[in-house]
Amino acid sequence: MNELIILGGSLTALALIRDAHRLGLNVTVLCAPEQIAGLSRLATQIAVDERDDAALREAIGKLPNVRSSALICDSDRMLRFLRRQRAWIDAHVGQVLHPGDDALEICLDKAACGWWCRAQEIPTPITYEVDDALTRVSPPPEFPILIRPEETQHGSGRDVPKAMELHNDDDLAIVLARFRAADVRPVVNESLLCVGLRQFSIGVARRADGETRSVCVEKLRPLPHHCAAGSYVRTVDAPAARDLALNAIDALDYIGIAELEILHDPNTGRHHLIEINARPWAQYPIAARAGVDLLGFLLDRERNPGRPSRATWIDFGADLHFAFSDQGVVRGREMSLFTWLGSVLRANCYAYWDSQDRAPFWHQTRNLMTQIFKALF
Repeated sequence: MNELIILGGSLTALALIRDAHRLGLNVTVLCAPEQIAGLSRLATQIAVDERDDAALREAIGKLPNVRSSALICDSDRMLRFLRRQRAWIDAHVGQVLHPGDDALEICLDKAACGWWCRAQEIPTPITYEVDDALTRVSPPPEFPILIRPEETQHGSGRDVPKAMELHNDDDLAIVLARFRAADVRPVVNESLLCVGLRQFSIGVARRADGETRSVCVEKLRPLPHHCAAGSYVRTVDAPAARDLALNAIDALDYIGIAELEILHDPNTGRHHLIEINARPWAQYPIAARAGVDLLGFLLDRERNPGRPSRATWIDFGADLHFAFSDQGVVRGREMSLFTWLGSVLRANCYAYWDSQDRAPFWHQTRNLMTQIFKALF
C-alpha cells in the first residue's frame, strides 16, 4: 500500500505523517483546520469536524485511493469513531491498522482494562467499583488511591483531572462531585506513587502472524506525582517491563501499534500494567530514532534499522513548564538548573522540530514565546 489515511490532527498525527513520509507513503490527514498536523507540508490535509461521524465518513469515501489505503487513528476519540463505523470502514478502506472491537473495548475503558488484566493474571493495581450515581466506591478503599476518567478526556474541555492521588474520604467525595458535575465516569485504583517509582512506555507493533517489534522508553519528566503526559523520555533496557507488555499484547491477540504504560514499584520490585493505548502516542518518533520501524513493520515496508541506538525525546514547551511552573522540578529544587539544561541538550528527538517539515515547529515556537511574554508582563 502506498497511501496512508490519518484520522485526527494531534501531535501524534504529526509524528505519523513524518514517519509515513520517510516510508515513501502518500499521506492524507483528516482533521480540524486548527490542528498542528494540518501545518505539515508532508501530507494533504482535508479539513473536517472530527466530532461529526457523517462528515468523516463522507471525507474518507471521497478519497481517490481509499480501497488501497491503510487507515490509522491518532487518538481515543478517533478510535471510538472507528468502533462506531467499523462495518462501513472495513467495507471501504483497504487496511485498518488497529485491532478488532473486542480488543478496542478493553483498551478504551480503563476499568475494563483493569478487570481484564486481573482475569489474565497480569499484574495491575487493584481496581475499585464506582456506583452508577458516582457517589460511592466499594469495597472501602485503602488510601492512597488514584482517580482518573474511565475514558480519556483530551480536548473535551471537561473539568476533571487526568489523574489525581487522594488520601482520605473527604477528598474522594469532593473529586467524585467534580466527576458528577462534568458527567464523566471515573475509574479508581490503588495508587503506586512513591519515591523511586519508575514510569515505562513500551511501544509495540504486532501483526496478525504474532510477530512483533518493540521499543522500551522511560518517562523521566514530569515526575510521577504530577500524573501528566511525558515531556522528556529516553530509551532504556528494561527486559521485565518489555516482557510484561508483550505478554499482555499476545493475550489480547492485538494487531496494530500500541503503547503500554507500566510502572515499577521499588518497594515490591514488581512491574504493573497501567494502561494500553490502542494507537501511536505523542512520543512515537522515539521508536524510529532508536532504530525500531513500527509502521514500516506493519506495512511490510520495514526499513533496515542497522544497530539500535539510544534516543531521547523532548517536548520543549511542556518540559519548560514542568521545570519552572509553581510545582516544577527546577523551581521546586528537585533538580538543578544546570542538570535540567544538560538533559535538554542531550535530547536528539523532538516533538515539533523536523528539518524537512519546519512549519509546525515555528508555529509552536510562536505560541510558546507568546505564553512566556504574557507570563512575564
